[in-house]
Amino acid sequence: MNNQKNLRERYMSGTYQNGIPLEGRETFMEAVSPKGSSFEDLNFNKNVIGSDETGKGEVFRPLIVVAAYVKKEHVEALLKEDIRDSKSYKAHDKKSKGDERVKYETAKKKICEIGKKLTGFTSYSDFEEQRKNGIVMEKACVTFAANVVPNGVYNDNWKTKKTKKGDFNENELMREYHAAAINALAEKVNYDFVVVDNFEKSHPEHIQDKIGLPKDRIIIAEKADKFAIAVACASVIAKYLGYLYIERLAADYELDEFEDFGKTGDFTVPMCERLWKKLENPRLFFRNYIKKFDNVIERLNAMEEGLGKLYDEAE
Repeated sequence: MNNQKNLRERYMSGTYQNGIPLEGRETFMEAVSPKGSSFEDLNFNKNVIGSDETGKGEVFRPLIVVAAYVKKEHVEALLKEDIRDSKSYKAHDKKSKGDERVKYETAKKKICEIGKKLTGFTSYSDFEEQRKNGIVMEKACVTFAANVVPNGVYNDNWKTKKTKKGDFNENELMREYHAAAINALAEKVNYDFVVVDNFEKSHPEHIQDKIGLPKDRIIIAEKADKFAIAVACASVIAKYLGYLYIERLAADYELDEFEDFGKTGDFTVPMCERLWKKLENPRLFFRNYIKKFDNVIERLNAMEEGLGKLYDEAE
């Protein structure tokens, strides 16, 4: 009991369980306070649906959107498990000493430990099997809904959509899948608030409109995964499913998980060619929209004409 009380006090004072600071709460509260709640009230006195995604703008991982429902009586147990924004496990790792593989593996180990406890899954096949019974899955401390957009589906349906600036607009896709996950949960649980990690930035009202639930109960906030426990749960589950997906892909095609999938920031033509030779249908695995990798796009198009120009103008 004292330990849980200490965890609550620590979180309220501005740190996670292991002392990692929670900075920038003011911006989050700007979105929360107009809804008639406070930081403590939202996290410890309300039942909350939180949603987040992973895989945005990535090359190999599918886009995964998760909405997680957390009852107020489960919050302190989740804090005890060191639930926090999934990105923070890597950012504050002290064991890596600059080694990128160690950073990747350390973050993955922690997220997988917590993700397994939250979901009960030990493989991506576990997730697929349970999802056959419906999008909503109820576990001990969290009830969640997960939507996965495989890259093949992404390529078939979204490759020609562009903004006025000429960039691919993933927000339309994410609004649709966030709304589907949130509404699936809202139909089954007794929630007080919905908190969405703001991916729309300048136009959060678009997210509210797409969700379609009472606006006085929807909070769209930047960095919500840092300050809302329900959103942190969604963040960890989404990331965990992404790791399980990559584990299976690497095992099926005898690839190195880190070298081939964990270093998307260093995606190169040689890496592209190596994967192209091993994957039986590359179009199912490469994301058509590849941010920052213009040097690879030309090679992708040369290797398979069927992919077309990845930055084609919308008709």
